[in-house]
Formats: sequence, C-alpha cells, structure tokens
Amino acid sequence: MQKNKFARLCDDICANCKIDCCVKWSPTISEFDKARIRKIEKDENLFDGNLFNTPDNRCPFYNKAKKGCGIHEHRPLDCRIYPYSFWFELGRLDLWLDTKCPIAKKIVADEKFYKSAMETAKSELVHWSEGEIYAYLMASFNIDKFKKEVKGDKKNVFYRKEK
Repeated sequence: MQKNKFARLCDDICANCKIDCCVKWSPTISEFDKARIRKIEKDENLFDGNLFNTPDNRCPFYNKAKKGCGIHEHRPLDCRIYPYSFWFELGRLDLWLDTKCPIAKKIVADEKFYKSAMETAKSELVHWSEGEIYAYLMASFNIDKFKKEVKGDKKNVFYRKEK
C-alpha cells in the first residue's frame, strides 16, 4: 500500500524525534477501536476499560527501538489523528493540535492535514457511544487545576485580570 504524504512526513520526523510520544502517552480506546485491534490480537486481558491493560496504560504494541507501531493499520483513533485530538465546542467537532509535536510545526499551515484528520475522526466517532466520547473529553481535564487557575492563582489562558 502506498503511504500518503502525512504518513511519509510522520515516518521522517518521528524517526528522529526525542519526545517519543508513543512511549509517554496512553491513547483512549473505544469499543470500535477494540474490535479493530482484536482482529489481530485476541488477548482478552488487553484492555482495562478504555485504556490498555498495562502497568502504566501505555500501548504494548510500540517498538521503542524501531520507533514504530506494531499495529499501525489497526491503531486507535487517538493514534490515527495525532498530533490532533478531538474536542466538541458549542455542539460542533473540532480538532486541537499538539504544538509540542515536531510534526505540528510542519502541518499547522497546511489545511489538507487538518481535513484528513477531521474526516478520519468523523468516520470513526459515529461508532463511539456517548459515554466513550464523554470519558475521552474528561480524561485530560483536571478540574482542581482549572478551579485554581480561574480563581487567579496562576497566570494562564483561563484567567484574565480585569483592569
């Protein structure tokens, strides 16, 4: 199968990246993702809810030495659209770009990558339950940190001092 422009770009940049996001990140896994992964991996204990059942919930299919995914064609939606992640705001789907990723610097100005990730997200999210989407959106939201920031304990994007 011929790789698309985005896949070739990822191969080139990921091979030399020092961030190693696949090692430090725990993708959220929907039932739709699980069904796709179970086509190649039958282990009944592979998942713990919507995460991988490993001590740190990290993906057991990532080969750190080769910097490669062992289930690339069957990987979860989180991995399929990275460095984007999805979000819902005012009733519409949007994608956010992880600006720490070196690929983000290359694709931020290219609308084709955003459109491709959005098409992928839309085609898969229709298979997610409401609970899976809610759990995904809330997984990275730290309510205590948000409350401190809103109170003005720190300067940040959530809090703007009134003049």
